[in-house]
Amino acid sequence: MGIGEIVEWTKSKLSELTGDDVPVTRSDTVDALTAGAAVIPPLDLFESEREYRVVADVAGATAANTHLTWNDVDTLVVHIRRATSDAGAQLVCEYRESDWYREVFLPADAHGAKATAEVRQGVLTIRVPKRLTLSGKLIPVCAA
Repeated sequence: MGIGEIVEWTKSKLSELTGDDVPVTRSDTVDALTAGAAVIPPLDLFESEREYRVVADVAGATAANTHLTWNDVDTLVVHIRRATSDAGAQLVCEYRESDWYREVFLPADAHGAKATAEVRQGVLTIRVPKRLTLSGKLIPVCAA
């Protein structure tokens, strides 16, 4: 199963859960993923009283080529588009440049709309504050 098929399967499953009107990822991100290879970067997720912090090791990331998306099902999408280098013809290749792509599902109290991010020396740090209150609805239960 290729990355394009995985992306389409994920989009279809999330659409079933949330309805078709909720964006899963931006269309340019999906198009970029289906055009080439993508690698899942290793990351660490930390939790404090006030925020969630995601730290990902993404060599070659800059502010210009890093795209972060938050959708309504508490999912943070990280996509770093790598620029291809023209180093000449490869005789032996031990390393292949590729895009970075990762989806991170965070708890319901994560407030992704207020997330901030910075990239420094190939390390991406994303801070997602916690909501003070959850926006859940109380459902009354009647006795039969």
